[in-house]
Amino acid sequence: MKHLTNWLRKRSTIIVIILAAVLLEVISAIQYNYTRNLLEQELEKNSFFGLMASALRIQEITSNVEAIAKNQMWHIKEHLDEPEYMYEMIRNMVKDGGENIIGGGVAFKPNYYPSIGYYFEPYAYQTKDTIVVTQIGSENHDYTKYPAYIAAMKGDTTEWSTPYMDKEGAHSIVTTYTLPILDKSNTPIGFLAIDLKTDWIGEIVNRRHAYPSSFVLVLSPSGQLIASPTDSIASPETVKMVVDMMNDSTVVREEKANRNVTGFSFVDKGGNKGHVYYAP
Repeated sequence: MKHLTNWLRKRSTIIVIILAAVLLEVISAIQYNYTRNLLEQELEKNSFFGLMASALRIQEITSNVEAIAKNQMWHIKEHLDEPEYMYEMIRNMVKDGGENIIGGGVAFKPNYYPSIGYYFEPYAYQTKDTIVVTQIGSENHDYTKYPAYIAAMKGDTTEWSTPYMDKEGAHSIVTTYTLPILDKSNTPIGFLAIDLKTDWIGEIVNRRHAYPSSFVLVLSPSGQLIASPTDSIASPETVKMVVDMMNDSTVVREEKANRNVTGFSFVDKGGNKGHVYYAP
């Protein structure tokens, strides 16, 4: 009887120890999940605020360019009978527009100024030391075939273009803000364009990082890469992988941060886990 009692005590002790161990595992699992959820919420929140700050900064600069363009329209209308004034106007527009404006110009419908010639497209652009003003319209640079001119002659506001290499004017990768030029009877006669460098976008959005391993990309609505960080922050391979995933409709996405941010997880070729968060 005594041996049975001792055996039962030992068995009870073992059962208690096992139950305590199981309970500890359950508590640890709950604690782990709770902590992980808190960290994910913090990650989403920080990403959201970082994205919004970057978007506002970009919007501030682009809105300034739009305001400059619209302000110049008044001057153009007032001096439509003075073709030479257009050179002075675009010089001042680029000079006073800030460091991010690399160039700008106007283009008029063919033979609008018979004394000037068939093509008339004055353009000004910044160099290191000065602002160069030239006339780039010609048979070899027939702006009447460009989408911006075609849209302007319909009276459309073409606004911002996707980034492209401007070989004739700015000689750099730019994004262009375009507005139609209307005469005093509101008939389209050409367009005004301001070229904005794109490298500043990458510099601005990657100036501060929510986390040491994080970086920011800017894509167009069609998924084209507009700005990315330097190679020291993120390798071209990693950037390409993220852009490809953004353009892949099969990637499962989840709304984050009260539906203000969308995100998804991934694993790179090196087996490293990551998260992508994006917002307009």
